Amino acid sequence: MQPRFPALILCLAAGLTGCVTMESYDSLLKRNQDLQAQLDQTKQSKATVVAENTGLEATAADLTNRSAVLSVQKDGLEKRNAALEDQAQDNSQLISALSEEISKGYLKVDQYRNMVTLEMSDKILFDSAKADLGENGRALLLRLAGLFAKSGKIVRVEGHTDDVKMGPNAKFDTNWELSTARAVTVVRFLQHEGGLDPARLMAAGRGKWMPVVPNDSAEHRAQNRRIEISLIDRSLVDGLAAK
Repeated sequence: MQPRFPALILCLAAGLTGCVTMESYDSLLKRNQDLQAQLDQTKQSKATVVAENTGLEATAADLTNRSAVLSVQKDGLEKRNAALEDQAQDNSQLISALSEEISKGYLKVDQYRNMVTLEMSDKILFDSAKADLGENGRALLLRLAGLFAKSGKIVRVEGHTDDVKMGPNAKFDTNWELSTARAVTVVRFLQHEGGLDPARLMAAGRGKWMPVVPNDSAEHRAQNRRIEISLIDRSLVDGLAAK
């Protein structure tokens, strides 16, 4: 029986040389799992990078579009500022040209953004409760027409009165009619005698409804009886008409 043990040992040794041990198999399996996990993580990281890159590209495109919009807005603001500066210069030149009339109290000037308004007492232009221009009024309006002709602005004329009712022999029944007739008289004079394009002229009667001070004294009522001539940028008027 003894001769058999060496043969068995040799046989087992020969068989083991062609096999992988369980320990080596587990090691290889774990290594494969680790590599698979790394591959999965790499794929996930790649997907994250692709998504981030897509987001960055979208953000870049949005910023480009916003930059283009801001550039257009900037150009528009620059043009508007340039136009406002031109208008301010025109208004300044007009006021300077009328300095004598202003100093004598014939005119009051009010500036608001792109509009300048010249206010004059009704007694400079008209007799009480009448809508016929006197000589002083005609001379002043001719002076104004010459200055208005140098600009392309709209000329809006508004008539205003106090709250005293018309007398029984008055030509007009109400202050509203009187204020409207006076505004139309000024507009027609600026057209026919002053040579202004009628397309630039507007007339409105406001009656007693827009007093500058309360109608509680003779002095205040005199202030409310007035003609206002406003020079308005044509683009503003066209914009309102479009609406």
